[in-house]
Amino acid sequence: MGSPTRATSLRVLYNPRMIEDAPYRQAPVNRPETREMRRLSDASGCLRLAGHLAALSAACALVALAPGILWRIPAQALEG
Repeated sequence: MGSPTRATSLRVLYNPRMIEDAPYRQAPVNRPETREMRRLSDASGCLRLAGHLAALSAACALVALAPGILWRIPAQALEG
């Protein structure tokens, strides 16, 4: 088996260079700003999902409330 210190060592970091506050050579952004931009968030995905569900609900309501076949065909075409 492997050494137990390999898995529990706190000194080994994913990328030790990320500790430095020097800017990247490729982009004029310093390390703290880069860390902030790389932080994962579900908020934008939830907002996008809510918008898609609202559009789908509105299209379904148009199909359900269409008074006749002449109104239902364009409503279903809009729904996709």
